[in-house]
Amino acid sequence: MPAVAFVQNLLASLVTKNPKRLRQSELAGQAIGRVLTGAGFFEVVTFSFTTAKQAQPFLMAGQVATSVSDDRRGSDNIFETSDVPADRVQTVAKIMKPALDHRVNKTKWVVLRWPSSAMAQQAGVSTQAFEDFYFRVCTFDYRRYGPGMKALADLMNKTDRVHLKGPGTDLRFSIKGIGAVPCGGLRNIPDGEVFSCPVKESVEGVIQYNAPTVYLGTSFDNIRLVFRKGRIVEATSNNTKRLNEILDTDAGSRYIGEFAIGFNPHILEPMRDILFDEKIAGSFHFTPGQAYEIGGNGNKSAVHWDMVNIQRPEYGGGEIWFDGKLIRKDGLFTLSSLKKLNPDQLLKQR
Repeated sequence: MPAVAFVQNLLASLVTKNPKRLRQSELAGQAIGRVLTGAGFFEVVTFSFTTAKQAQPFLMAGQVATSVSDDRRGSDNIFETSDVPADRVQTVAKIMKPALDHRVNKTKWVVLRWPSSAMAQQAGVSTQAFEDFYFRVCTFDYRRYGPGMKALADLMNKTDRVHLKGPGTDLRFSIKGIGAVPCGGLRNIPDGEVFSCPVKESVEGVIQYNAPTVYLGTSFDNIRLVFRKGRIVEATSNNTKRLNEILDTDAGSRYIGEFAIGFNPHILEPMRDILFDEKIAGSFHFTPGQAYEIGGNGNKSAVHWDMVNIQRPEYGGGEIWFDGKLIRKDGLFTLSSLKKLNPDQLLKQR
């Protein structure tokens, strides 16, 4: 069944008692079906409601009511929506926001990819090689993260000032009082990060990302952002016009909603799939847009765009400093309590 018809059927089953709402939902379903199949990933996300009022925003967003969110995503062409006009993409993002907020904050959920030959093509490898990589990454024993991940989260919980250094990057901000969240396989497969968030107006300096990224069906390279009092005041890339259109989505899309440090030992190269790329060993991501309720700074936006910088030597190196102390250099943790997160330790035979 075509994706648009599938979404419309779901909507119709939910709103048949209200003809006016049904017509509105059919129109929304057409727009959302286009974006869900084209923005890279067709997904069916499920929710539970106890009142009609709770269900209303989800009827417009094409959701179906059950109790658990099982978010499996896959695509034949991640660039399918690259020709959708920016205003339509922004409209759909705003319609979807209540549904996505509910999924993240109010349901039990886990996100994983449905592997395909298209993903192998994204990664630049054969289908067989990608199959081996996919299952090696996804079946990693995440319990190995335990001690090192807890130590990193504890350190971030106590940290005030963060300084990120690298080629084209000199960025300072505070994470004081925000909190840190360890991610070891409960919400993402694959996984391997600890995230926090800058105090909203504390970000100062410049960052040059060195991993490619795809957002809403458009590919971006060499994104460079300049911050003043927490806000992105200058943004350039290989597609500067589209980049700034996305960053102008709403009032919150030029502020940062997440800072995270990645350390999955099996993920070394970017493949334009953020579920994998944000976990790259020796990386961090610094995310314009929406903040999470836990470990967040209160920033609200329809955008949540994880942009990745890799600090291993082959990508130019880089450093992370917490309160004047070097904690990671060229992608390897330097503190004894954190060295358990370095690839040689995580992959050591036991």
